[in-house]
Amino acid sequence: MTSVNSTLLSSQERDERFDLLATDAKEYAVFLIEPGGKLVCWNPGAERLFGYRADEIMGQHFSRFFSPEDIRSGQPEHEMKTAADEGRSDSICWQMRKDGTRFWCQSIMTPLLNDSKQTRSFARVMHDLTESEAVLAQRKRADGLAEANRNKEEFMALLSHELRSPLSPIVNALNILRQMKTSDPIIEQAGNIIERQVGQMVRLVDDLLDITRITKGKLRLTKEQVELRVVVNHAAETARPFMECRKHEFSLSLASHHAHLGGS
Repeated sequence: MTSVNSTLLSSQERDERFDLLATDAKEYAVFLIEPGGKLVCWNPGAERLFGYRADEIMGQHFSRFFSPEDIRSGQPEHEMKTAADEGRSDSICWQMRKDGTRFWCQSIMTPLLNDSKQTRSFARVMHDLTESEAVLAQRKRADGLAEANRNKEEFMALLSHELRSPLSPIVNALNILRQMKTSDPIIEQAGNIIERQVGQMVRLVDDLLDITRITKGKLRLTKEQVELRVVVNHAAETARPFMECRKHEFSLSLASHHAHLGGS
């Protein structure tokens, strides 16, 4: 196969080849920009992507496709200068359609030279990355969060059931101990502690199950009154082993009258 060196082609021949390429490349937006930034060529892919007909947009400055923030930062001028200085300018940024909507776009700008090696125009080729980049990345993040949430719920449900299993034999053993008559105050106190702690563990396991039900919308919370003395006694009983382990002194004094908290 014989290759053709583009440097041997005349400006007219290069223009004809570019026009043919731009017409066939319907999946890409392709247009030419004069050194001053005005559009001088507009292909069907650009019309499909931006929504402008050729007669609507020809002669307009190509900066109108950039977002306001990119215009303020000088992005259009930066692309042209980079293309002129380095022979190519690559960018990925938001572009504006005729209807004002944005799309995530990859663009390549290259200078086109005349027979004297002077820049006579710039070719800009663009490809819509909205679906393939921004939307898919956002969808991937959302799927990852949903999967992590499902895994957490499944783990909590499994943990709750696994913790509930050993509680049943403990409660049965405690009931057997309760049926054995004894006058030993130490055994009586130990039984009371086991009963309270097992009850606390049952409530914790139920709370774990309730969290799963709440996240799935299967649980409705209701308020009820609780006696302050009961809450404080349970809290003190839970903290007492830690304080005794560290040899801390702890005393509790409650009012004789009943006090209630909460309620609907």
